[in-house]
This record gives sequence, C-alpha cells and structure tokens, in this order.
Amino acid sequence: MVISRSESAGRSRGAKTPQEKRTRSRIKKRKYFRREKLVYVLFGFAFIFIVVWLAYLQLFNASEIRAMGSRFALTESPVSTPFRGRIVDAQGQLLVSSVEERQIFVDPVFIKSFIGSSRNTKGWTADSVAETLSEMLSLDKGHLTEVLRRDVQYERIASNVDLELAQAIMDLGIDGVGSHKTYRRCYPLQTYAAGSLGIVLLDGNGAEGVERSYNNELLGKGFSGPQSLKLTLDSTIQHWIEKEVIRLVREYSPDRVCVLAMDPKSGKILGNASYPSFDPNDYQKKSMEDRKNLAVTMTYEPGSVFKIITGSAAVEEAVITQNELFNDPGFLNVGRRTITNWDANTIQHGLVTFSDGMISSSNVVLAQVGQRLGRDKFFSYLRSFGFGEKSGVDLPAEEMGLLVDERETREIELAVMSFGQSNLVTPVQMLSAICAVANGGTLYRPYIVDTIYDSQENVVRQNQPKIVREILSLETCSIMNDILIDVVEEGTGGRAKISGIRVAGKTGTAQKLNPDTLEYYDNVHIVSFGAYAPADDPKIALLIVVDNPHGQEVLGGQVAAPAAKNILEGVLHYMGVPVEKDTPDDIDSFKSTEGPSSTEVNPERPLISGEACVPNLRGMTMGQAGQALSAQGLTFSFEGSGLVIGQSPKAGSIVNVGDQVKVTFESHD
Repeated sequence: MVISRSESAGRSRGAKTPQEKRTRSRIKKRKYFRREKLVYVLFGFAFIFIVVWLAYLQLFNASEIRAMGSRFALTESPVSTPFRGRIVDAQGQLLVSSVEERQIFVDPVFIKSFIGSSRNTKGWTADSVAETLSEMLSLDKGHLTEVLRRDVQYERIASNVDLELAQAIMDLGIDGVGSHKTYRRCYPLQTYAAGSLGIVLLDGNGAEGVERSYNNELLGKGFSGPQSLKLTLDSTIQHWIEKEVIRLVREYSPDRVCVLAMDPKSGKILGNASYPSFDPNDYQKKSMEDRKNLAVTMTYEPGSVFKIITGSAAVEEAVITQNELFNDPGFLNVGRRTITNWDANTIQHGLVTFSDGMISSSNVVLAQVGQRLGRDKFFSYLRSFGFGEKSGVDLPAEEMGLLVDERETREIELAVMSFGQSNLVTPVQMLSAICAVANGGTLYRPYIVDTIYDSQENVVRQNQPKIVREILSLETCSIMNDILIDVVEEGTGGRAKISGIRVAGKTGTAQKLNPDTLEYYDNVHIVSFGAYAPADDPKIALLIVVDNPHGQEVLGGQVAAPAAKNILEGVLHYMGVPVEKDTPDDIDSFKSTEGPSSTEVNPERPLISGEACVPNLRGMTMGQAGQALSAQGLTFSFEGSGLVIGQSPKAGSIVNVGDQVKVTFESHD
C-alpha cells in the first residue's frame, strides 16, 4: 500500500484516531466526577456537623449562651455619650472637660434566667438583686423591683455612675446587669460664663454657646479626633463681671442683665455674663429662655448710649463741630410731636455746644444733630457700624436687631433714632460700634475662640482679628474720645470715675415699649452704660445693660455706671494698669451657705503695688476657689474634684499679681 506524503507526515506528529479521542474523553470525565464527589461529601459532613452542634447548643447550653450574650451586650456596647475636647480660658484655666463615667443597665429577662440557673452560685434572688442595686445606686427599691419584673431585655437604671462604683456592681457577678462607657460634660466653675459656654445634650451634641458653634471640632467630626478650644474670655475679668451682675440683681431686682467686655483693638470677647443664668452641669432645671446669652439674643432700644454713633457720624461728615452752639430749651417740636430731655422738668439749657449736649445727654441737641446729618447719611452710618445685620461673632443664635424701614422714615423717626429710640440693637452690635470709636475708627468682627488644638496640643487654627470695615477717621475719634471723657468727668457718667484713670463713656436710659398698646411705659426702662479705659490707650471696652431695674433712681448713670466703675477698676488693676485707688479685694457676693463662711486673706506684711496675698481656700468648691483667686488677681491650676484639700503657695503667702496658685481637690462623698 502506498502511503501519501501528507498522511505519513500527519501520523509522525502524533495524530489520534477518533476512537482514541473518545476513550481519552471518558477517562477525563471520570476523574473530574471523582473530585467533585469528594468535595460534595466534605461539604456534606461539615454541614451535618454544624447542624448537630447548633442543635446541641440550643438544647443543652442555651442559658449559658444567653448569659454570654447579655454580658457582651451590657459591657461592650459603644460609648453612649462621646468624648469631647476641653475648653480653657485665655489663661489656660480649665472651663469645660469630659469626665468618663458609666451608665448601668439591666436585662430583666436574663436576670430571671440567671437566678434560676446553676451559674447563680451566690444565691441571688429577685429581691436581693433589687435591694443591693438600689442601695449601691441610691435608687428606690420599689421602682427597681418593678423594673426587674418587666418582660424586656434592656432597661437603663442609672447614669453618671463613677468608675469605681460601676466596677463594684460588675463584680457582683449578676448576669443581666452591665454598664456602658459614657462621658459627662463637666463645668467646674458652674455658672461662670454659662451663656458663652453653652450646654451638651444627652446625645453628646452641643446645643448652645461655643459647645454648639464648635460642635464638630469638639467632637472631632471630620477631623483626626476631638479638638480643644482656648477662649479669648479671661476668668479674672469674668469674675469682676459676674460679681457686678450679682450685685445689680440683688440691689435692683431687674428682669434681665447683660454685661459684655471686649478688647477694642481686636474684637476679642474678654468677658460675658447674663442674668438669668444657669449651671450647665444641670441645665435641665432652667428654661431655654433663662439660658439665653443676652449678648447676642437680646434686642432692645439702646437709648442715649447710641448718641455716640450719631455724634461720630455727624462729626465725620463735618455737618457739626465740637463747639457748635445748639438751642436747647428742654424741648423740640418735630411735626406734631414734641421731644423733651430727661431733665426737661428742671433745666432749660439754652444755647449749648454739641459737647455740652453730649455731656448732659440732651435729646434735643442730638435730634438736631440727626436732622443735620439727614436720613440717607444716617442710615449709611447705621449700616457701616453694623446695625441691622449680624456681627458674625462665633456664638450661635445671634439676632440681627431691627432698623426702621428707611423708605418710611419721616422727620420724627429720624429725630428719635438720633438719641437711641425706635431701632433695636443687640449688646454685641452696640459694643462693637463703641469699640470702633475707641480704637480709631475700625470695626472688628467680635470673636470668643482664640485657638483650636488637636489631641496632641498642636495648634490647628489660630483665630486672628478680622477688620470688617474702616468707618471713622482718627480725628473724629479723637474729638469723640475727648467728649466721652467729659461725660464721665463732668456729666451723667460721673459715677464711673476712677482715680488716676481717664474713662470714656456714655449713659443710656430708654423707655420700654408696651407690646400690647405699642406705647412707651412711663416707669419701665432699660438702662445702660458703655465705656472704655484707659481712654487714651484702651485695654477694655464694656457695655452694661439692665432691663427694668426697680428703685428710686433707675437711670443709666445711677444704676449701670457704678457697676462699670467697679469692673473697670478691678480689671485694670489685674492688667497692671496703675490706679491711684486700691482695688477692693472682697468677694462677699460669692459667699455660699454650703461653703466656708469667710475667705481668709491675711498677708504676712503690708502689700505693695503689684502684689497679692494668697487666700485660704481649704474646704471651698471649685467655683468658690476660682472666684477667690480671681478676686486677688491670681491665676490658678486645678487638680481633682470635690473640695479643696491643698494649695501651693500656702495661704497668706505674698506673691505677684498674675502668679499661679495650684489647688488640689478631693471628693468626700
């Protein structure tokens, strides 16, 4: 047989016949089947094992599994209230921190199972569990007994439990009783600057104050971790403010009081207090209305303090001069209305200069100044000074105030607006405007947070003074500065005089509007005083607003000016500005029925200028100790909690104003 060339070549390369191909295919299929069968068998055995094991656990070990689940659920749950960063004042003194605590929970279903199981080696009964827990947690036993009878698996029975007590409860070994980690927001100085600091709700979110406006930073949302805040607010300055608020409330029984202090050269808020006030540690006891920070939420007619703005605008526009004469017979007819002065019943001033009109707080003179300025320019300066819009301060819930509609402003509206009626302002707007006059004509945006730190104390952000706009010339501010000094030296602000210090200021007394009749009350006023000092190089600007004071003398000069004097004198002494008269160091206003009956300040020798005596702090609370030290112009560092058990330097030591005293506290519960 002849074999072709192509066939011979194909066989030589190993070609297979069709029969061979079919045989090889059958062999491969048998191998794959044996492998798949082995895998299926293994999976089958694993499945059977799991089913049998689960059945065993369910039938013979269910109670132990439930107990393990209960313990895990009650001890390993996520943090209920998250950790937040600290808040300190300008001196670095602690104002707010997060303290780790525990919440205690029970699972009545598991407790019942535990009591009847072999795991109950100590013989617990429902009654003994209720009795023990109620004693340890100071709970009502009857209520707790009722809780343990419920057919539920989760019930919180106590919050704010310290770590030692929580561990003691866990050591009881009762399945179905557990704890969750939580953090309580702690405000060691209690009501100090409460409106500025704000509150934190049970869910861990800030709801008011800087706790709200910097909530994301304090919680660490969007950051590497919770961040801390350093405020511009100074605890020593805050002490003097809080002290005067207490005195004003005690002496005049007002509806509301607001005191705000700022650095006129930067917009930094140095102190801020409101009445009514509250303790952020227990904020639920006060209504939202009582917790308002009046510096940003209170809107009111400013009265004669506003004459600073009208006068500054008129001088800047050169429509009047400092010594220009105005006729002031005590009244001014504007259309069908008659404007009178506060002292119209006793004095007819006649021809007076603009300066004299400011010194005597003449409505008649300032109404004429407003007429000279004209509606368009007047409203232009209102907006330039920031009225009718939010100041941009880093505090929540700020109001805008309210300006009369410019298009509907008639001659009479312009006249009364010129001396501070009709328009509504907020304290932070009013003081920011006064600061612009004090610093040479620059409006700054007010702010209360100075620095933000990360968890390693590295600076994340440093807030800087921010200029909103330039409003006035240095010449105008110099003229107004001289006039405002004369208001204190010779005029209605006389009770704000400080020996050795030139204080610039302006009083205000505004009738309140009856919201029902839309007529002004005859005998209900808001009195105020705006000031800054030293006038030639101001370190602090201050606004005091007292709503509806009661008494025989309820004018701004009688009520608010003395409070301004006391605050300015104490703060300037603390800042190292020499004054001729010694600043009083008493803190009688802060004596507590629960604390020591007196604060001992017994120096080893007579003090000289710039020195202070360390008071005896033993037995005081944190709030009392901070107030006592601030009264001496001293800074402080606190450690622990409870009552004072130690201090360094010791009581009676003579130190320099501004030195730090280390104070140790211990709980005696």
